[in-house]
Formats: sequence, C-alpha cells, structure tokens
Amino acid sequence: MRAIPIIINQTIAGAFVALIWLVIPFAAMGQDAAPSPPSSDYVSRAEYDKLKAEHEAMKTELDALKTAVRQMAGTAPAAPAEGPAAATKPSEGKQVVTTTAAQTDVAALQAEVDTLKTQVKETFPGSTKFLLAGYGTAGFTARSGEDPFFDASFNALFLYKLTDRLFFEGEMELEFENGATTINLEVAQASYLLNDYMTIGVGRFLNPMDFFVERQHMNWVNKLPDKPLAVYDGLLPESQLGAQLRGVVPLGPTKLEYVGFVANAPGLITAPDDFSELGMLDFPNTSNVGGHVAVGGHVGFIPIPQLEVGYGIQRSKVGPRDHAVENVLQSADFNYVRDSTLLKG
Repeated sequence: MRAIPIIINQTIAGAFVALIWLVIPFAAMGQDAAPSPPSSDYVSRAEYDKLKAEHEAMKTELDALKTAVRQMAGTAPAAPAEGPAAATKPSEGKQVVTTTAAQTDVAALQAEVDTLKTQVKETFPGSTKFLLAGYGTAGFTARSGEDPFFDASFNALFLYKLTDRLFFEGEMELEFENGATTINLEVAQASYLLNDYMTIGVGRFLNPMDFFVERQHMNWVNKLPDKPLAVYDGLLPESQLGAQLRGVVPLGPTKLEYVGFVANAPGLITAPDDFSELGMLDFPNTSNVGGHVAVGGHVGFIPIPQLEVGYGIQRSKVGPRDHAVENVLQSADFNYVRDSTLLKG
C-alpha cells in the first residue's frame, strides 16, 4: 500500500521539473522582447511636439518683427526676443539646432533692416532740404478822389536748408503796376546759426529797424487796407542789402531782442526827373552810389509774451563823396498782441 503514494509523489515532482524547463525559455524570450532603457539621444513625442511649437512661435515673432520694421520705415529695430527654446531645452542636441536656426533668421532680418534703412534714407531730404511756399492776394481799392481798381499779387517763398546751421531764404513778389507785371526780389539772404543766441545773415533782408516791415507788412499778416505812414512812402527803407547779426538774450522771465546791421547807404536824389523828389532819399541803392555804408540796428524789450517795446536807428552819409551829408533815421514801436475772435482773419 505504500508504493502507490511514492509513485504519485515522484510523478508530481517530475511534472514540476518538466514545467520549469518549459517556462524558462519563454521567460528568456519575454526578457529579450522587453524595451531597452532609453538612451541619451532619444526624443519623446511630447518633447518633439513642444520643440515644434516653440519653433513655430519663433517664426511668428520674426515675421511680426519684419512687418514692424517695414512700417517703421527706417527707425532702429527693436532687439529680437529670444525664443523660449533657450529657456527650456529638452536636450543639448536639440538646443543647438534651434539656436542656429534662430541666429540665421536674426542675421537675415538684420540684413533686411539695413537694406530698408538705406532705401528710406535715400528718400530723405538729407542735408539740403528745400521748401517752396508762398501766398497770394487779390483785392479791390476805392480811394476818395481816385479811380477804383482791382489788383492782385503773388509772393513765392524759397527756403533752403544746406546744413543744420546754414540756411537760405528768398522771396519773390509778382504784382501788377502801370499795366504791366513787375517782379521784385524782396529777400535773398543766407543765414548761419552761430549759437543759440546769435545768428548772422548776409544778403538782401527786410529792414530790421522797421518793426512793421520786417514782421507785419505781409498781406497774410496785415489785414488792414492801407499800410502805416512812413513805411512805404519813402521815409524808411523797406529792405537792406548787407549783413546783419541778430539774436535774443534771456533776462530772467523777460528777454531782449537785438539786431545790428551794416548795409549800402541810401542814395541822395540831386537831379530828379520830378522836381518834387529833389533832396529825397533813394533807398534801393543796390550799386551803392557814393560808396557810403549805413550802420543801424533795433532793440526790443519783451517784459511779457504779449508786449514788446522797441527802438531802431540807422546812420549813414548820403550824397556825393565831396558833398556828403549825415542822415539819421529813427523809429520807435510799441506792440501788444492779443487774440481776438472778432478781429482775426
């Protein structure tokens, strides 16, 4: 009766041994099929998607920057923002590729910006800026004892900036006179800015000692039908041909304007066609007959912005050299400026 259990135990033990031998090869095969540990060069799908998104964001920023540069048309471009790839780098290899691409794009953008700046700078006026301006007037005049008439005139202004300190200005007037069109050169002056308080000018300029002529005689400024006495009737010159030095001196809350000039002296009419003009001054003495020089100037004190009190003087000899006489011209002006809705044009 003992033999049967022994045989059964031996059979069970043999079955276990055979089962173990069958399981071992499958375990080995399963171990070989298991994935190997990730290497340092492996890029996961999540990392790839993140890197791709960062690259697309950088391309979008570069495109926006190019558009802004084109709109600014020559202004200095802002520093390109660094892409987020530099802050979060999944691996060293990917960071090198992204940085190289960004540097290439930045270099291309910089080259394009330089080209745009050059093109825009070529369209700038540069160191020689020219401006053509002017004004025109038309009116009807009816004086007591005279025939009424219509008239018109046109003034062209030429402003030429050679450098930041050197300027040229010219004014040409075209008007009707005695049935014909006359052309007058009122201003032709080159000015050089010495400093903030001093400017020198050479050429033909409006008379500085006559405040009205220099600043208010233009028709677009003076809305009155007539000019003040002594301005255009031969008592004071309208313009000077020479050189002037002018500027402003600050005096605390006030300021002082000054002008000094040397110019051709007026001529003395000694043999006129019209006897009534004998002894009068010939101001348009462009050829400086007699060889005399006029010296003068104007000083204006401005205690408040709306008020100016001024004084002008001019001294010269007039007439032939051997019979020259002294000529002194003086002017005083009081100017108050206030805006008026009823009076302004």
